[in-house]
Amino acid sequence: MKIKFALLVAFLSTSVAYAQTDSLMLPPPPEAPDAPAVEEAFDYTPWSMEGTDEDPNMKDYLTTTYLGLGGILPYDQNDSLQIGNKFSTTFCIGFRKKYRINNHFGAGFGLSYTNENYQLKQDSANLLTGATAYDKLDFQLDKFGFEPFVRVLFSKPNGNKGTYLDLGGQINWVLGRRMYIYDKVDPLTNGGAKTVESTFRRLDYMNQWDAFATARINFNWFAVSAKYRVTDMFKASKSVNNNVTLPQLSPLQVGIELSW
Repeated sequence: MKIKFALLVAFLSTSVAYAQTDSLMLPPPPEAPDAPAVEEAFDYTPWSMEGTDEDPNMKDYLTTTYLGLGGILPYDQNDSLQIGNKFSTTFCIGFRKKYRINNHFGAGFGLSYTNENYQLKQDSANLLTGATAYDKLDFQLDKFGFEPFVRVLFSKPNGNKGTYLDLGGQINWVLGRRMYIYDKVDPLTNGGAKTVESTFRRLDYMNQWDAFATARINFNWFAVSAKYRVTDMFKASKSVNNNVTLPQLSPLQVGIELSW
């Protein structure tokens, strides 16, 4: 009897211990949170005004400021009126805004101020001053211009404006039209002066508007540019050349630009 009682007590003790051990089991670990969804690449809409974090040429819009310096080449000139051996120059300052169409093309516009200095050749065939030849005769023009263009992008390295080609046109309002004549004289007969300088303004035989075809290839911050005038520089006037339009001066300009 004692043996049976002892076996019963041992059985009950083992059952209670097993139940307590089962009740103390840790709960299952929580499930791992779902991985964040991968966002789809942003679709850059053409002509959008929102920029991107990529290189400047990949932005939807890009504004640059530039300085330009160039020369007027003695191309396609008439013997009776042409620029001389001294260098005729151009200087310009302006800005351009480019809008992105896709990874390879863009379009934009620019506004600029340009100063052109034509140094005319002086000889007896000059129709502007007749047989009189001066030591120096210059035309200086001040222009405000509007330039639409399209851009072809060749490379898009990070951190700079890349290599690209701009093709377009430029329309200018010729605000200032001046002719300067410099002539060396005898100081004994000219009040002690060695040089006489004459300035002629508001020349009515020069057109107030002109237009150019433009091309420019850019390497980051440096560009080589060319412009070709497609309109006449002069018009007929009763004051010069017997009311016949003067021969046109060289229409071709080449230069360099620095942009930032």
